[in-house]
Amino acid sequence: MTRWGWVLVGGTVATIAYLIVPTAAHYPLFGATGVACLAVFASSGRLFGGTHRNELSWRLTLAALTLWSIGDLATTHVADASSTDASLIDAIYPVGYLLLAVALLRTQGPTRLLGFDEIIESTIVAVAAGLVTWAFVLSNHAGDASEAGTALRLFYVSADVFLLCLLAHLTWTRGFNSPILRTISAAIGVIAIADIVSFFIASEEPLVYAMRLFAYVLFATASAFTPAANSYVPHPPRSGYIDWRLVGFTIATLLTPIVMATEIARGTPLGRWGWVIVGISVVSILLVSARVASFLLVQQRQATRLSRQARIDAGTRLWNRQHLLSRFRHLLATIRVGTVSVSVIAIDGFDQINETFGYSVGDVLLRDLGRRMRDFTDSHSLAGHLGGYQFAIIQHHRDAHSLRLDEIAGAIAMAANQTVVINDVGVHVESRVGMTACPVDDPALVPEAETLLQRAHVAAAAARLRQPRYAVYEPSMDGDRALQMRLMGEFENALATGQLRVHYQPRVDLHLNRVTGVEALVRWQHPRDGLIAPGVFLPIIEQTGLLPQLTAFVIDSALERSAQWRSEGMDLDVGINLAARNLVDANLPEAVRKAIRRHRVPPDRIEFEVTESSALTDTERALNTLLTLRGIGASLSIDDYGTGYSSLDYLRTLPVQRVKIDRSLVGTMTRARADAAIVGSTVELARLLGVKAVAEGVEDSATLQALRIVGCDEAQGFYLAKPVSAEDLPGVVRALNDWIPGTAITDDAQA
Repeated sequence: MTRWGWVLVGGTVATIAYLIVPTAAHYPLFGATGVACLAVFASSGRLFGGTHRNELSWRLTLAALTLWSIGDLATTHVADASSTDASLIDAIYPVGYLLLAVALLRTQGPTRLLGFDEIIESTIVAVAAGLVTWAFVLSNHAGDASEAGTALRLFYVSADVFLLCLLAHLTWTRGFNSPILRTISAAIGVIAIADIVSFFIASEEPLVYAMRLFAYVLFATASAFTPAANSYVPHPPRSGYIDWRLVGFTIATLLTPIVMATEIARGTPLGRWGWVIVGISVVSILLVSARVASFLLVQQRQATRLSRQARIDAGTRLWNRQHLLSRFRHLLATIRVGTVSVSVIAIDGFDQINETFGYSVGDVLLRDLGRRMRDFTDSHSLAGHLGGYQFAIIQHHRDAHSLRLDEIAGAIAMAANQTVVINDVGVHVESRVGMTACPVDDPALVPEAETLLQRAHVAAAAARLRQPRYAVYEPSMDGDRALQMRLMGEFENALATGQLRVHYQPRVDLHLNRVTGVEALVRWQHPRDGLIAPGVFLPIIEQTGLLPQLTAFVIDSALERSAQWRSEGMDLDVGINLAARNLVDANLPEAVRKAIRRHRVPPDRIEFEVTESSALTDTERALNTLLTLRGIGASLSIDDYGTGYSSLDYLRTLPVQRVKIDRSLVGTMTRARADAAIVGSTVELARLLGVKAVAEGVEDSATLQALRIVGCDEAQGFYLAKPVSAEDLPGVVRALNDWIPGTAITDDAQA
């Protein structure tokens, strides 16, 4: 048997013995049992779970029970125990009730469990119970007790009901499955019954003291439960909780007129009950008014909170889209000086952050991004969350002459791209910033707020293809956007009707002075718009389900041409670009295997080019795909190297054979010493790692010569050859092999 079981059984036996033993033994048996119960409570008392935050409640309860025990022992020992008049001993009990009430009110779970509303409602019900007790019990024994004794007994009943109401609130909010709460509720219920019984029999009979003794046993039993029996798990009130509170509150409020009508019907003189009804009515009105005021205050707070939630995004603590537009309209309508700029910031790769680190890290990052957006605002500016992973900053610039939109967009992009350390993990985001602006001097020329925001969105979409990734709106972007949307609808038909073409750009080995490979580049031969470059349609196709079909078409076309060139004696590597979505396509490796078998091209003559940003999308799956392709025998290269923040890390982890240095570095290396140093160090790093360095974007002879000096392995660019059709490539390769300017620089010459 558990400890609480022993306490309950032993206490029950002692209570029954109290009723059986002779009167002379009542006092010692009551005292021994009471002391034993207090000892159990003091040694293992666990009021509502026994957590450290409830230590004071436990001590207050112990003090209350001690006072009650002293009072009971003193009352059972005096000669006139049957007297119904108040005595000094009776003054001990109200103090005990007060201490126990404070103990219940101080009880806490994760938060305070009883508040002002519960106190008021419990008081209203307690007052009503006292009124009913007076009307239906004490009025029949009015001559048997003094006014002080009557008032004291009324207090006992009201206090019992008050404590039971508090426990009822705790039970509803905490749950009926708490043995500690159920046991304490039973203990106070037994005390309440004992008080009511004493009114009916108008004396303190042994039965009354036996009931109080059993209540002490129940308190001791509750204290003997383990804390786990009542561990706190917060949950909303159970179904019907509010309804029952309202019903009990209403009944208690209506008891005053009911009692008044009953006394009139019974013919009780007004002098005997009128003053009680008046007093109770005043108290009830005050209590009900306090409860209504509390209810209205809660409603006001909820309305304020809902209003705030309707305006502010909870995750970022910025204005939401609707309220931002409302304030933006007001701003455009009230200012007449300077320029208003609108920036849209789109965060890329946020889904991958949530999948990799969890949504809690994503939420922290969103809040941090919201803080960064607010840093760009002042009293005349706005920052808002447009939804998803898009933000907007609206700024009022009074001095339009010194306004540099590109500098502002760059500063916003730099702030958004800062690495944030969360739980010792450095989390980095890539952002795109689109910006637009308009003067506000002439109201007739100021576009609507929605129009300006839409233009900033268009600029943010255009920034996807730029480096750095920010753009200022230009009217031509609207045409480009409309063209892209139209082409998206026509692309599936283009695949089916053979409108797509694959062009090839030669890649020159600077040591051998000959073409050793080509890069496959897709083009769209549109029947109405002519030849469309990939930069126009690829960004939108990459976001659709048609990308795998396009990639399969390019692979099949490139390998078919490679087989044809090999049969003609032209053995060239073929480079094929892969997008981010290709790297998470589980069917890609098998499609490559089938194309190799179909066209009988050696796998080592195929090279797949991936950018650093594409490898960042679902890193684990991307790496598995690349390793599988490498296992097939294909080569791998990092495209646009030097534009990402993790270049060195990917050189270390990816099984690459080539590093293609981005054209933004190559094109300026003859004019910018820093870029020249980066290119040179990249070439040296590639040599140490045993991979080849390829320079993209060679546009003039000076750049080609500079690449030879630093020892770059290969180069491609318009200066050497533009992308050409498959039919024209053999002639271009022969001519280029005969023309390639300069000579390979030997190791001795470099030394």
